[in-house]
Amino acid sequence: MCGAKSVVKAVTITSAAIAILAAFLPIAKAAPASTPAASALYDEVYPIYAEFCAATRIEKRPGFGLPVKGGIGGHGVIYLQGACRDKSSPYPRIQVCRDFDRTAGMTGVGVSVNSDFVNVNWIATESKSFFLNGDVPENEPLSRQAYLKARQRAVEMQLLKGVKFHPELLQKKPPGMSDEEYMLEETIGTDYAINFGRSLYCARIPISDEMLGSMVKYLNSLNEKYYHSGTPYNWSGISDNCTHTTRNALAAADVWKQALTNRFILRQLFNIAAPSNNFVELARRGNDLPLDDPMAIYRDPIARKAVLENHWLPTQHGVLIERVPIHHDNQVFKEFSQIEFLAVPGISPYRARFKKMMTESRYHDLRTNLLWFIERYQHALDSRRPVDELVAFEANVNPGIDEKDFEAFYQSYYVTLANQLDDATMKLALLGIE
Repeated sequence: MCGAKSVVKAVTITSAAIAILAAFLPIAKAAPASTPAASALYDEVYPIYAEFCAATRIEKRPGFGLPVKGGIGGHGVIYLQGACRDKSSPYPRIQVCRDFDRTAGMTGVGVSVNSDFVNVNWIATESKSFFLNGDVPENEPLSRQAYLKARQRAVEMQLLKGVKFHPELLQKKPPGMSDEEYMLEETIGTDYAINFGRSLYCARIPISDEMLGSMVKYLNSLNEKYYHSGTPYNWSGISDNCTHTTRNALAAADVWKQALTNRFILRQLFNIAAPSNNFVELARRGNDLPLDDPMAIYRDPIARKAVLENHWLPTQHGVLIERVPIHHDNQVFKEFSQIEFLAVPGISPYRARFKKMMTESRYHDLRTNLLWFIERYQHALDSRRPVDELVAFEANVNPGIDEKDFEAFYQSYYVTLANQLDDATMKLALLGIE
């Protein structure tokens, strides 16, 4: 998974972990497909958001370019609306977009980890359109000419500026192929123009300027560590893969808890991060926390902190999912549309949760989502119970509850709910939706 294509060692380790812990289960491919109009509408009302995408495995058709075949676990990337590439840096760095960036149309950046990299953890691609679909319209087939055009565009954008591959990988390149061409071939369909070779399932969550800044700071710290220290980045399917990086970027913004990396092997086996699982977890956390139960939210230390410090809830209107299908009539890549879950058959809830999300419009239609959350916010506010009653009930099962801390949370929580209700109502009016 996560860009591990020609690295046999990484694939072997990951396969062993799967055999010990679980099995990858195929999931039905039915899902809402993204449209340019829907994306533009969303961007109009949510100028800053984070979007995690789980991507299917990748495999090149024979006879064109470098043979590429990825692992069954697929890949995971994150897109940050409101962040831009720092083009003055000698290696991949990003920054919160400045006013002149936005004026120039630079409003977002995609971040992708690759097992091939040795001196950085990730690279960044500007423009959501180029990051996800290589600027090829969704209704057009993927020709070899379009593929080569996107690859050349990556050169012009200097996407691999300052990036080095593990030396043993470059030794495998075909005779007559330059290092640059080999690197471009290895990264296209994984780190940019992703749906040339993969279908994607994405979950986006609105965030604040401060949260975006925290994510940018965390991601930059990873590349700074490897680029300046000389310590090589060694990808691991078990302990340090693409989903660890993207998940922990969201954790830096207090969306959820951090995923452990590079721990003792037995401990790490129970902290494997899989792209498909991450997609479901983000969509669920963004939609399904019990808003009418403030004590349940309080028991979640990450949500509690977000409410107390930022008046922000991970479950909120605007957390939507979408499917970005692989280009059809594909002359370059084989077409895979199913994501695979790291799940224990008969026990893990991911399969059932995924099917639920695919069939309920509140997860992927903006109008339905806004109306549904307005009803939830109002119900939570109307059914508000006195703080003393909640504390007394909780004390029966948790005698150590900090009453003053909960009272502060309680007040902040209902202010947050009221603000969310006002914001959702405003967005409906702004979009002309009744």
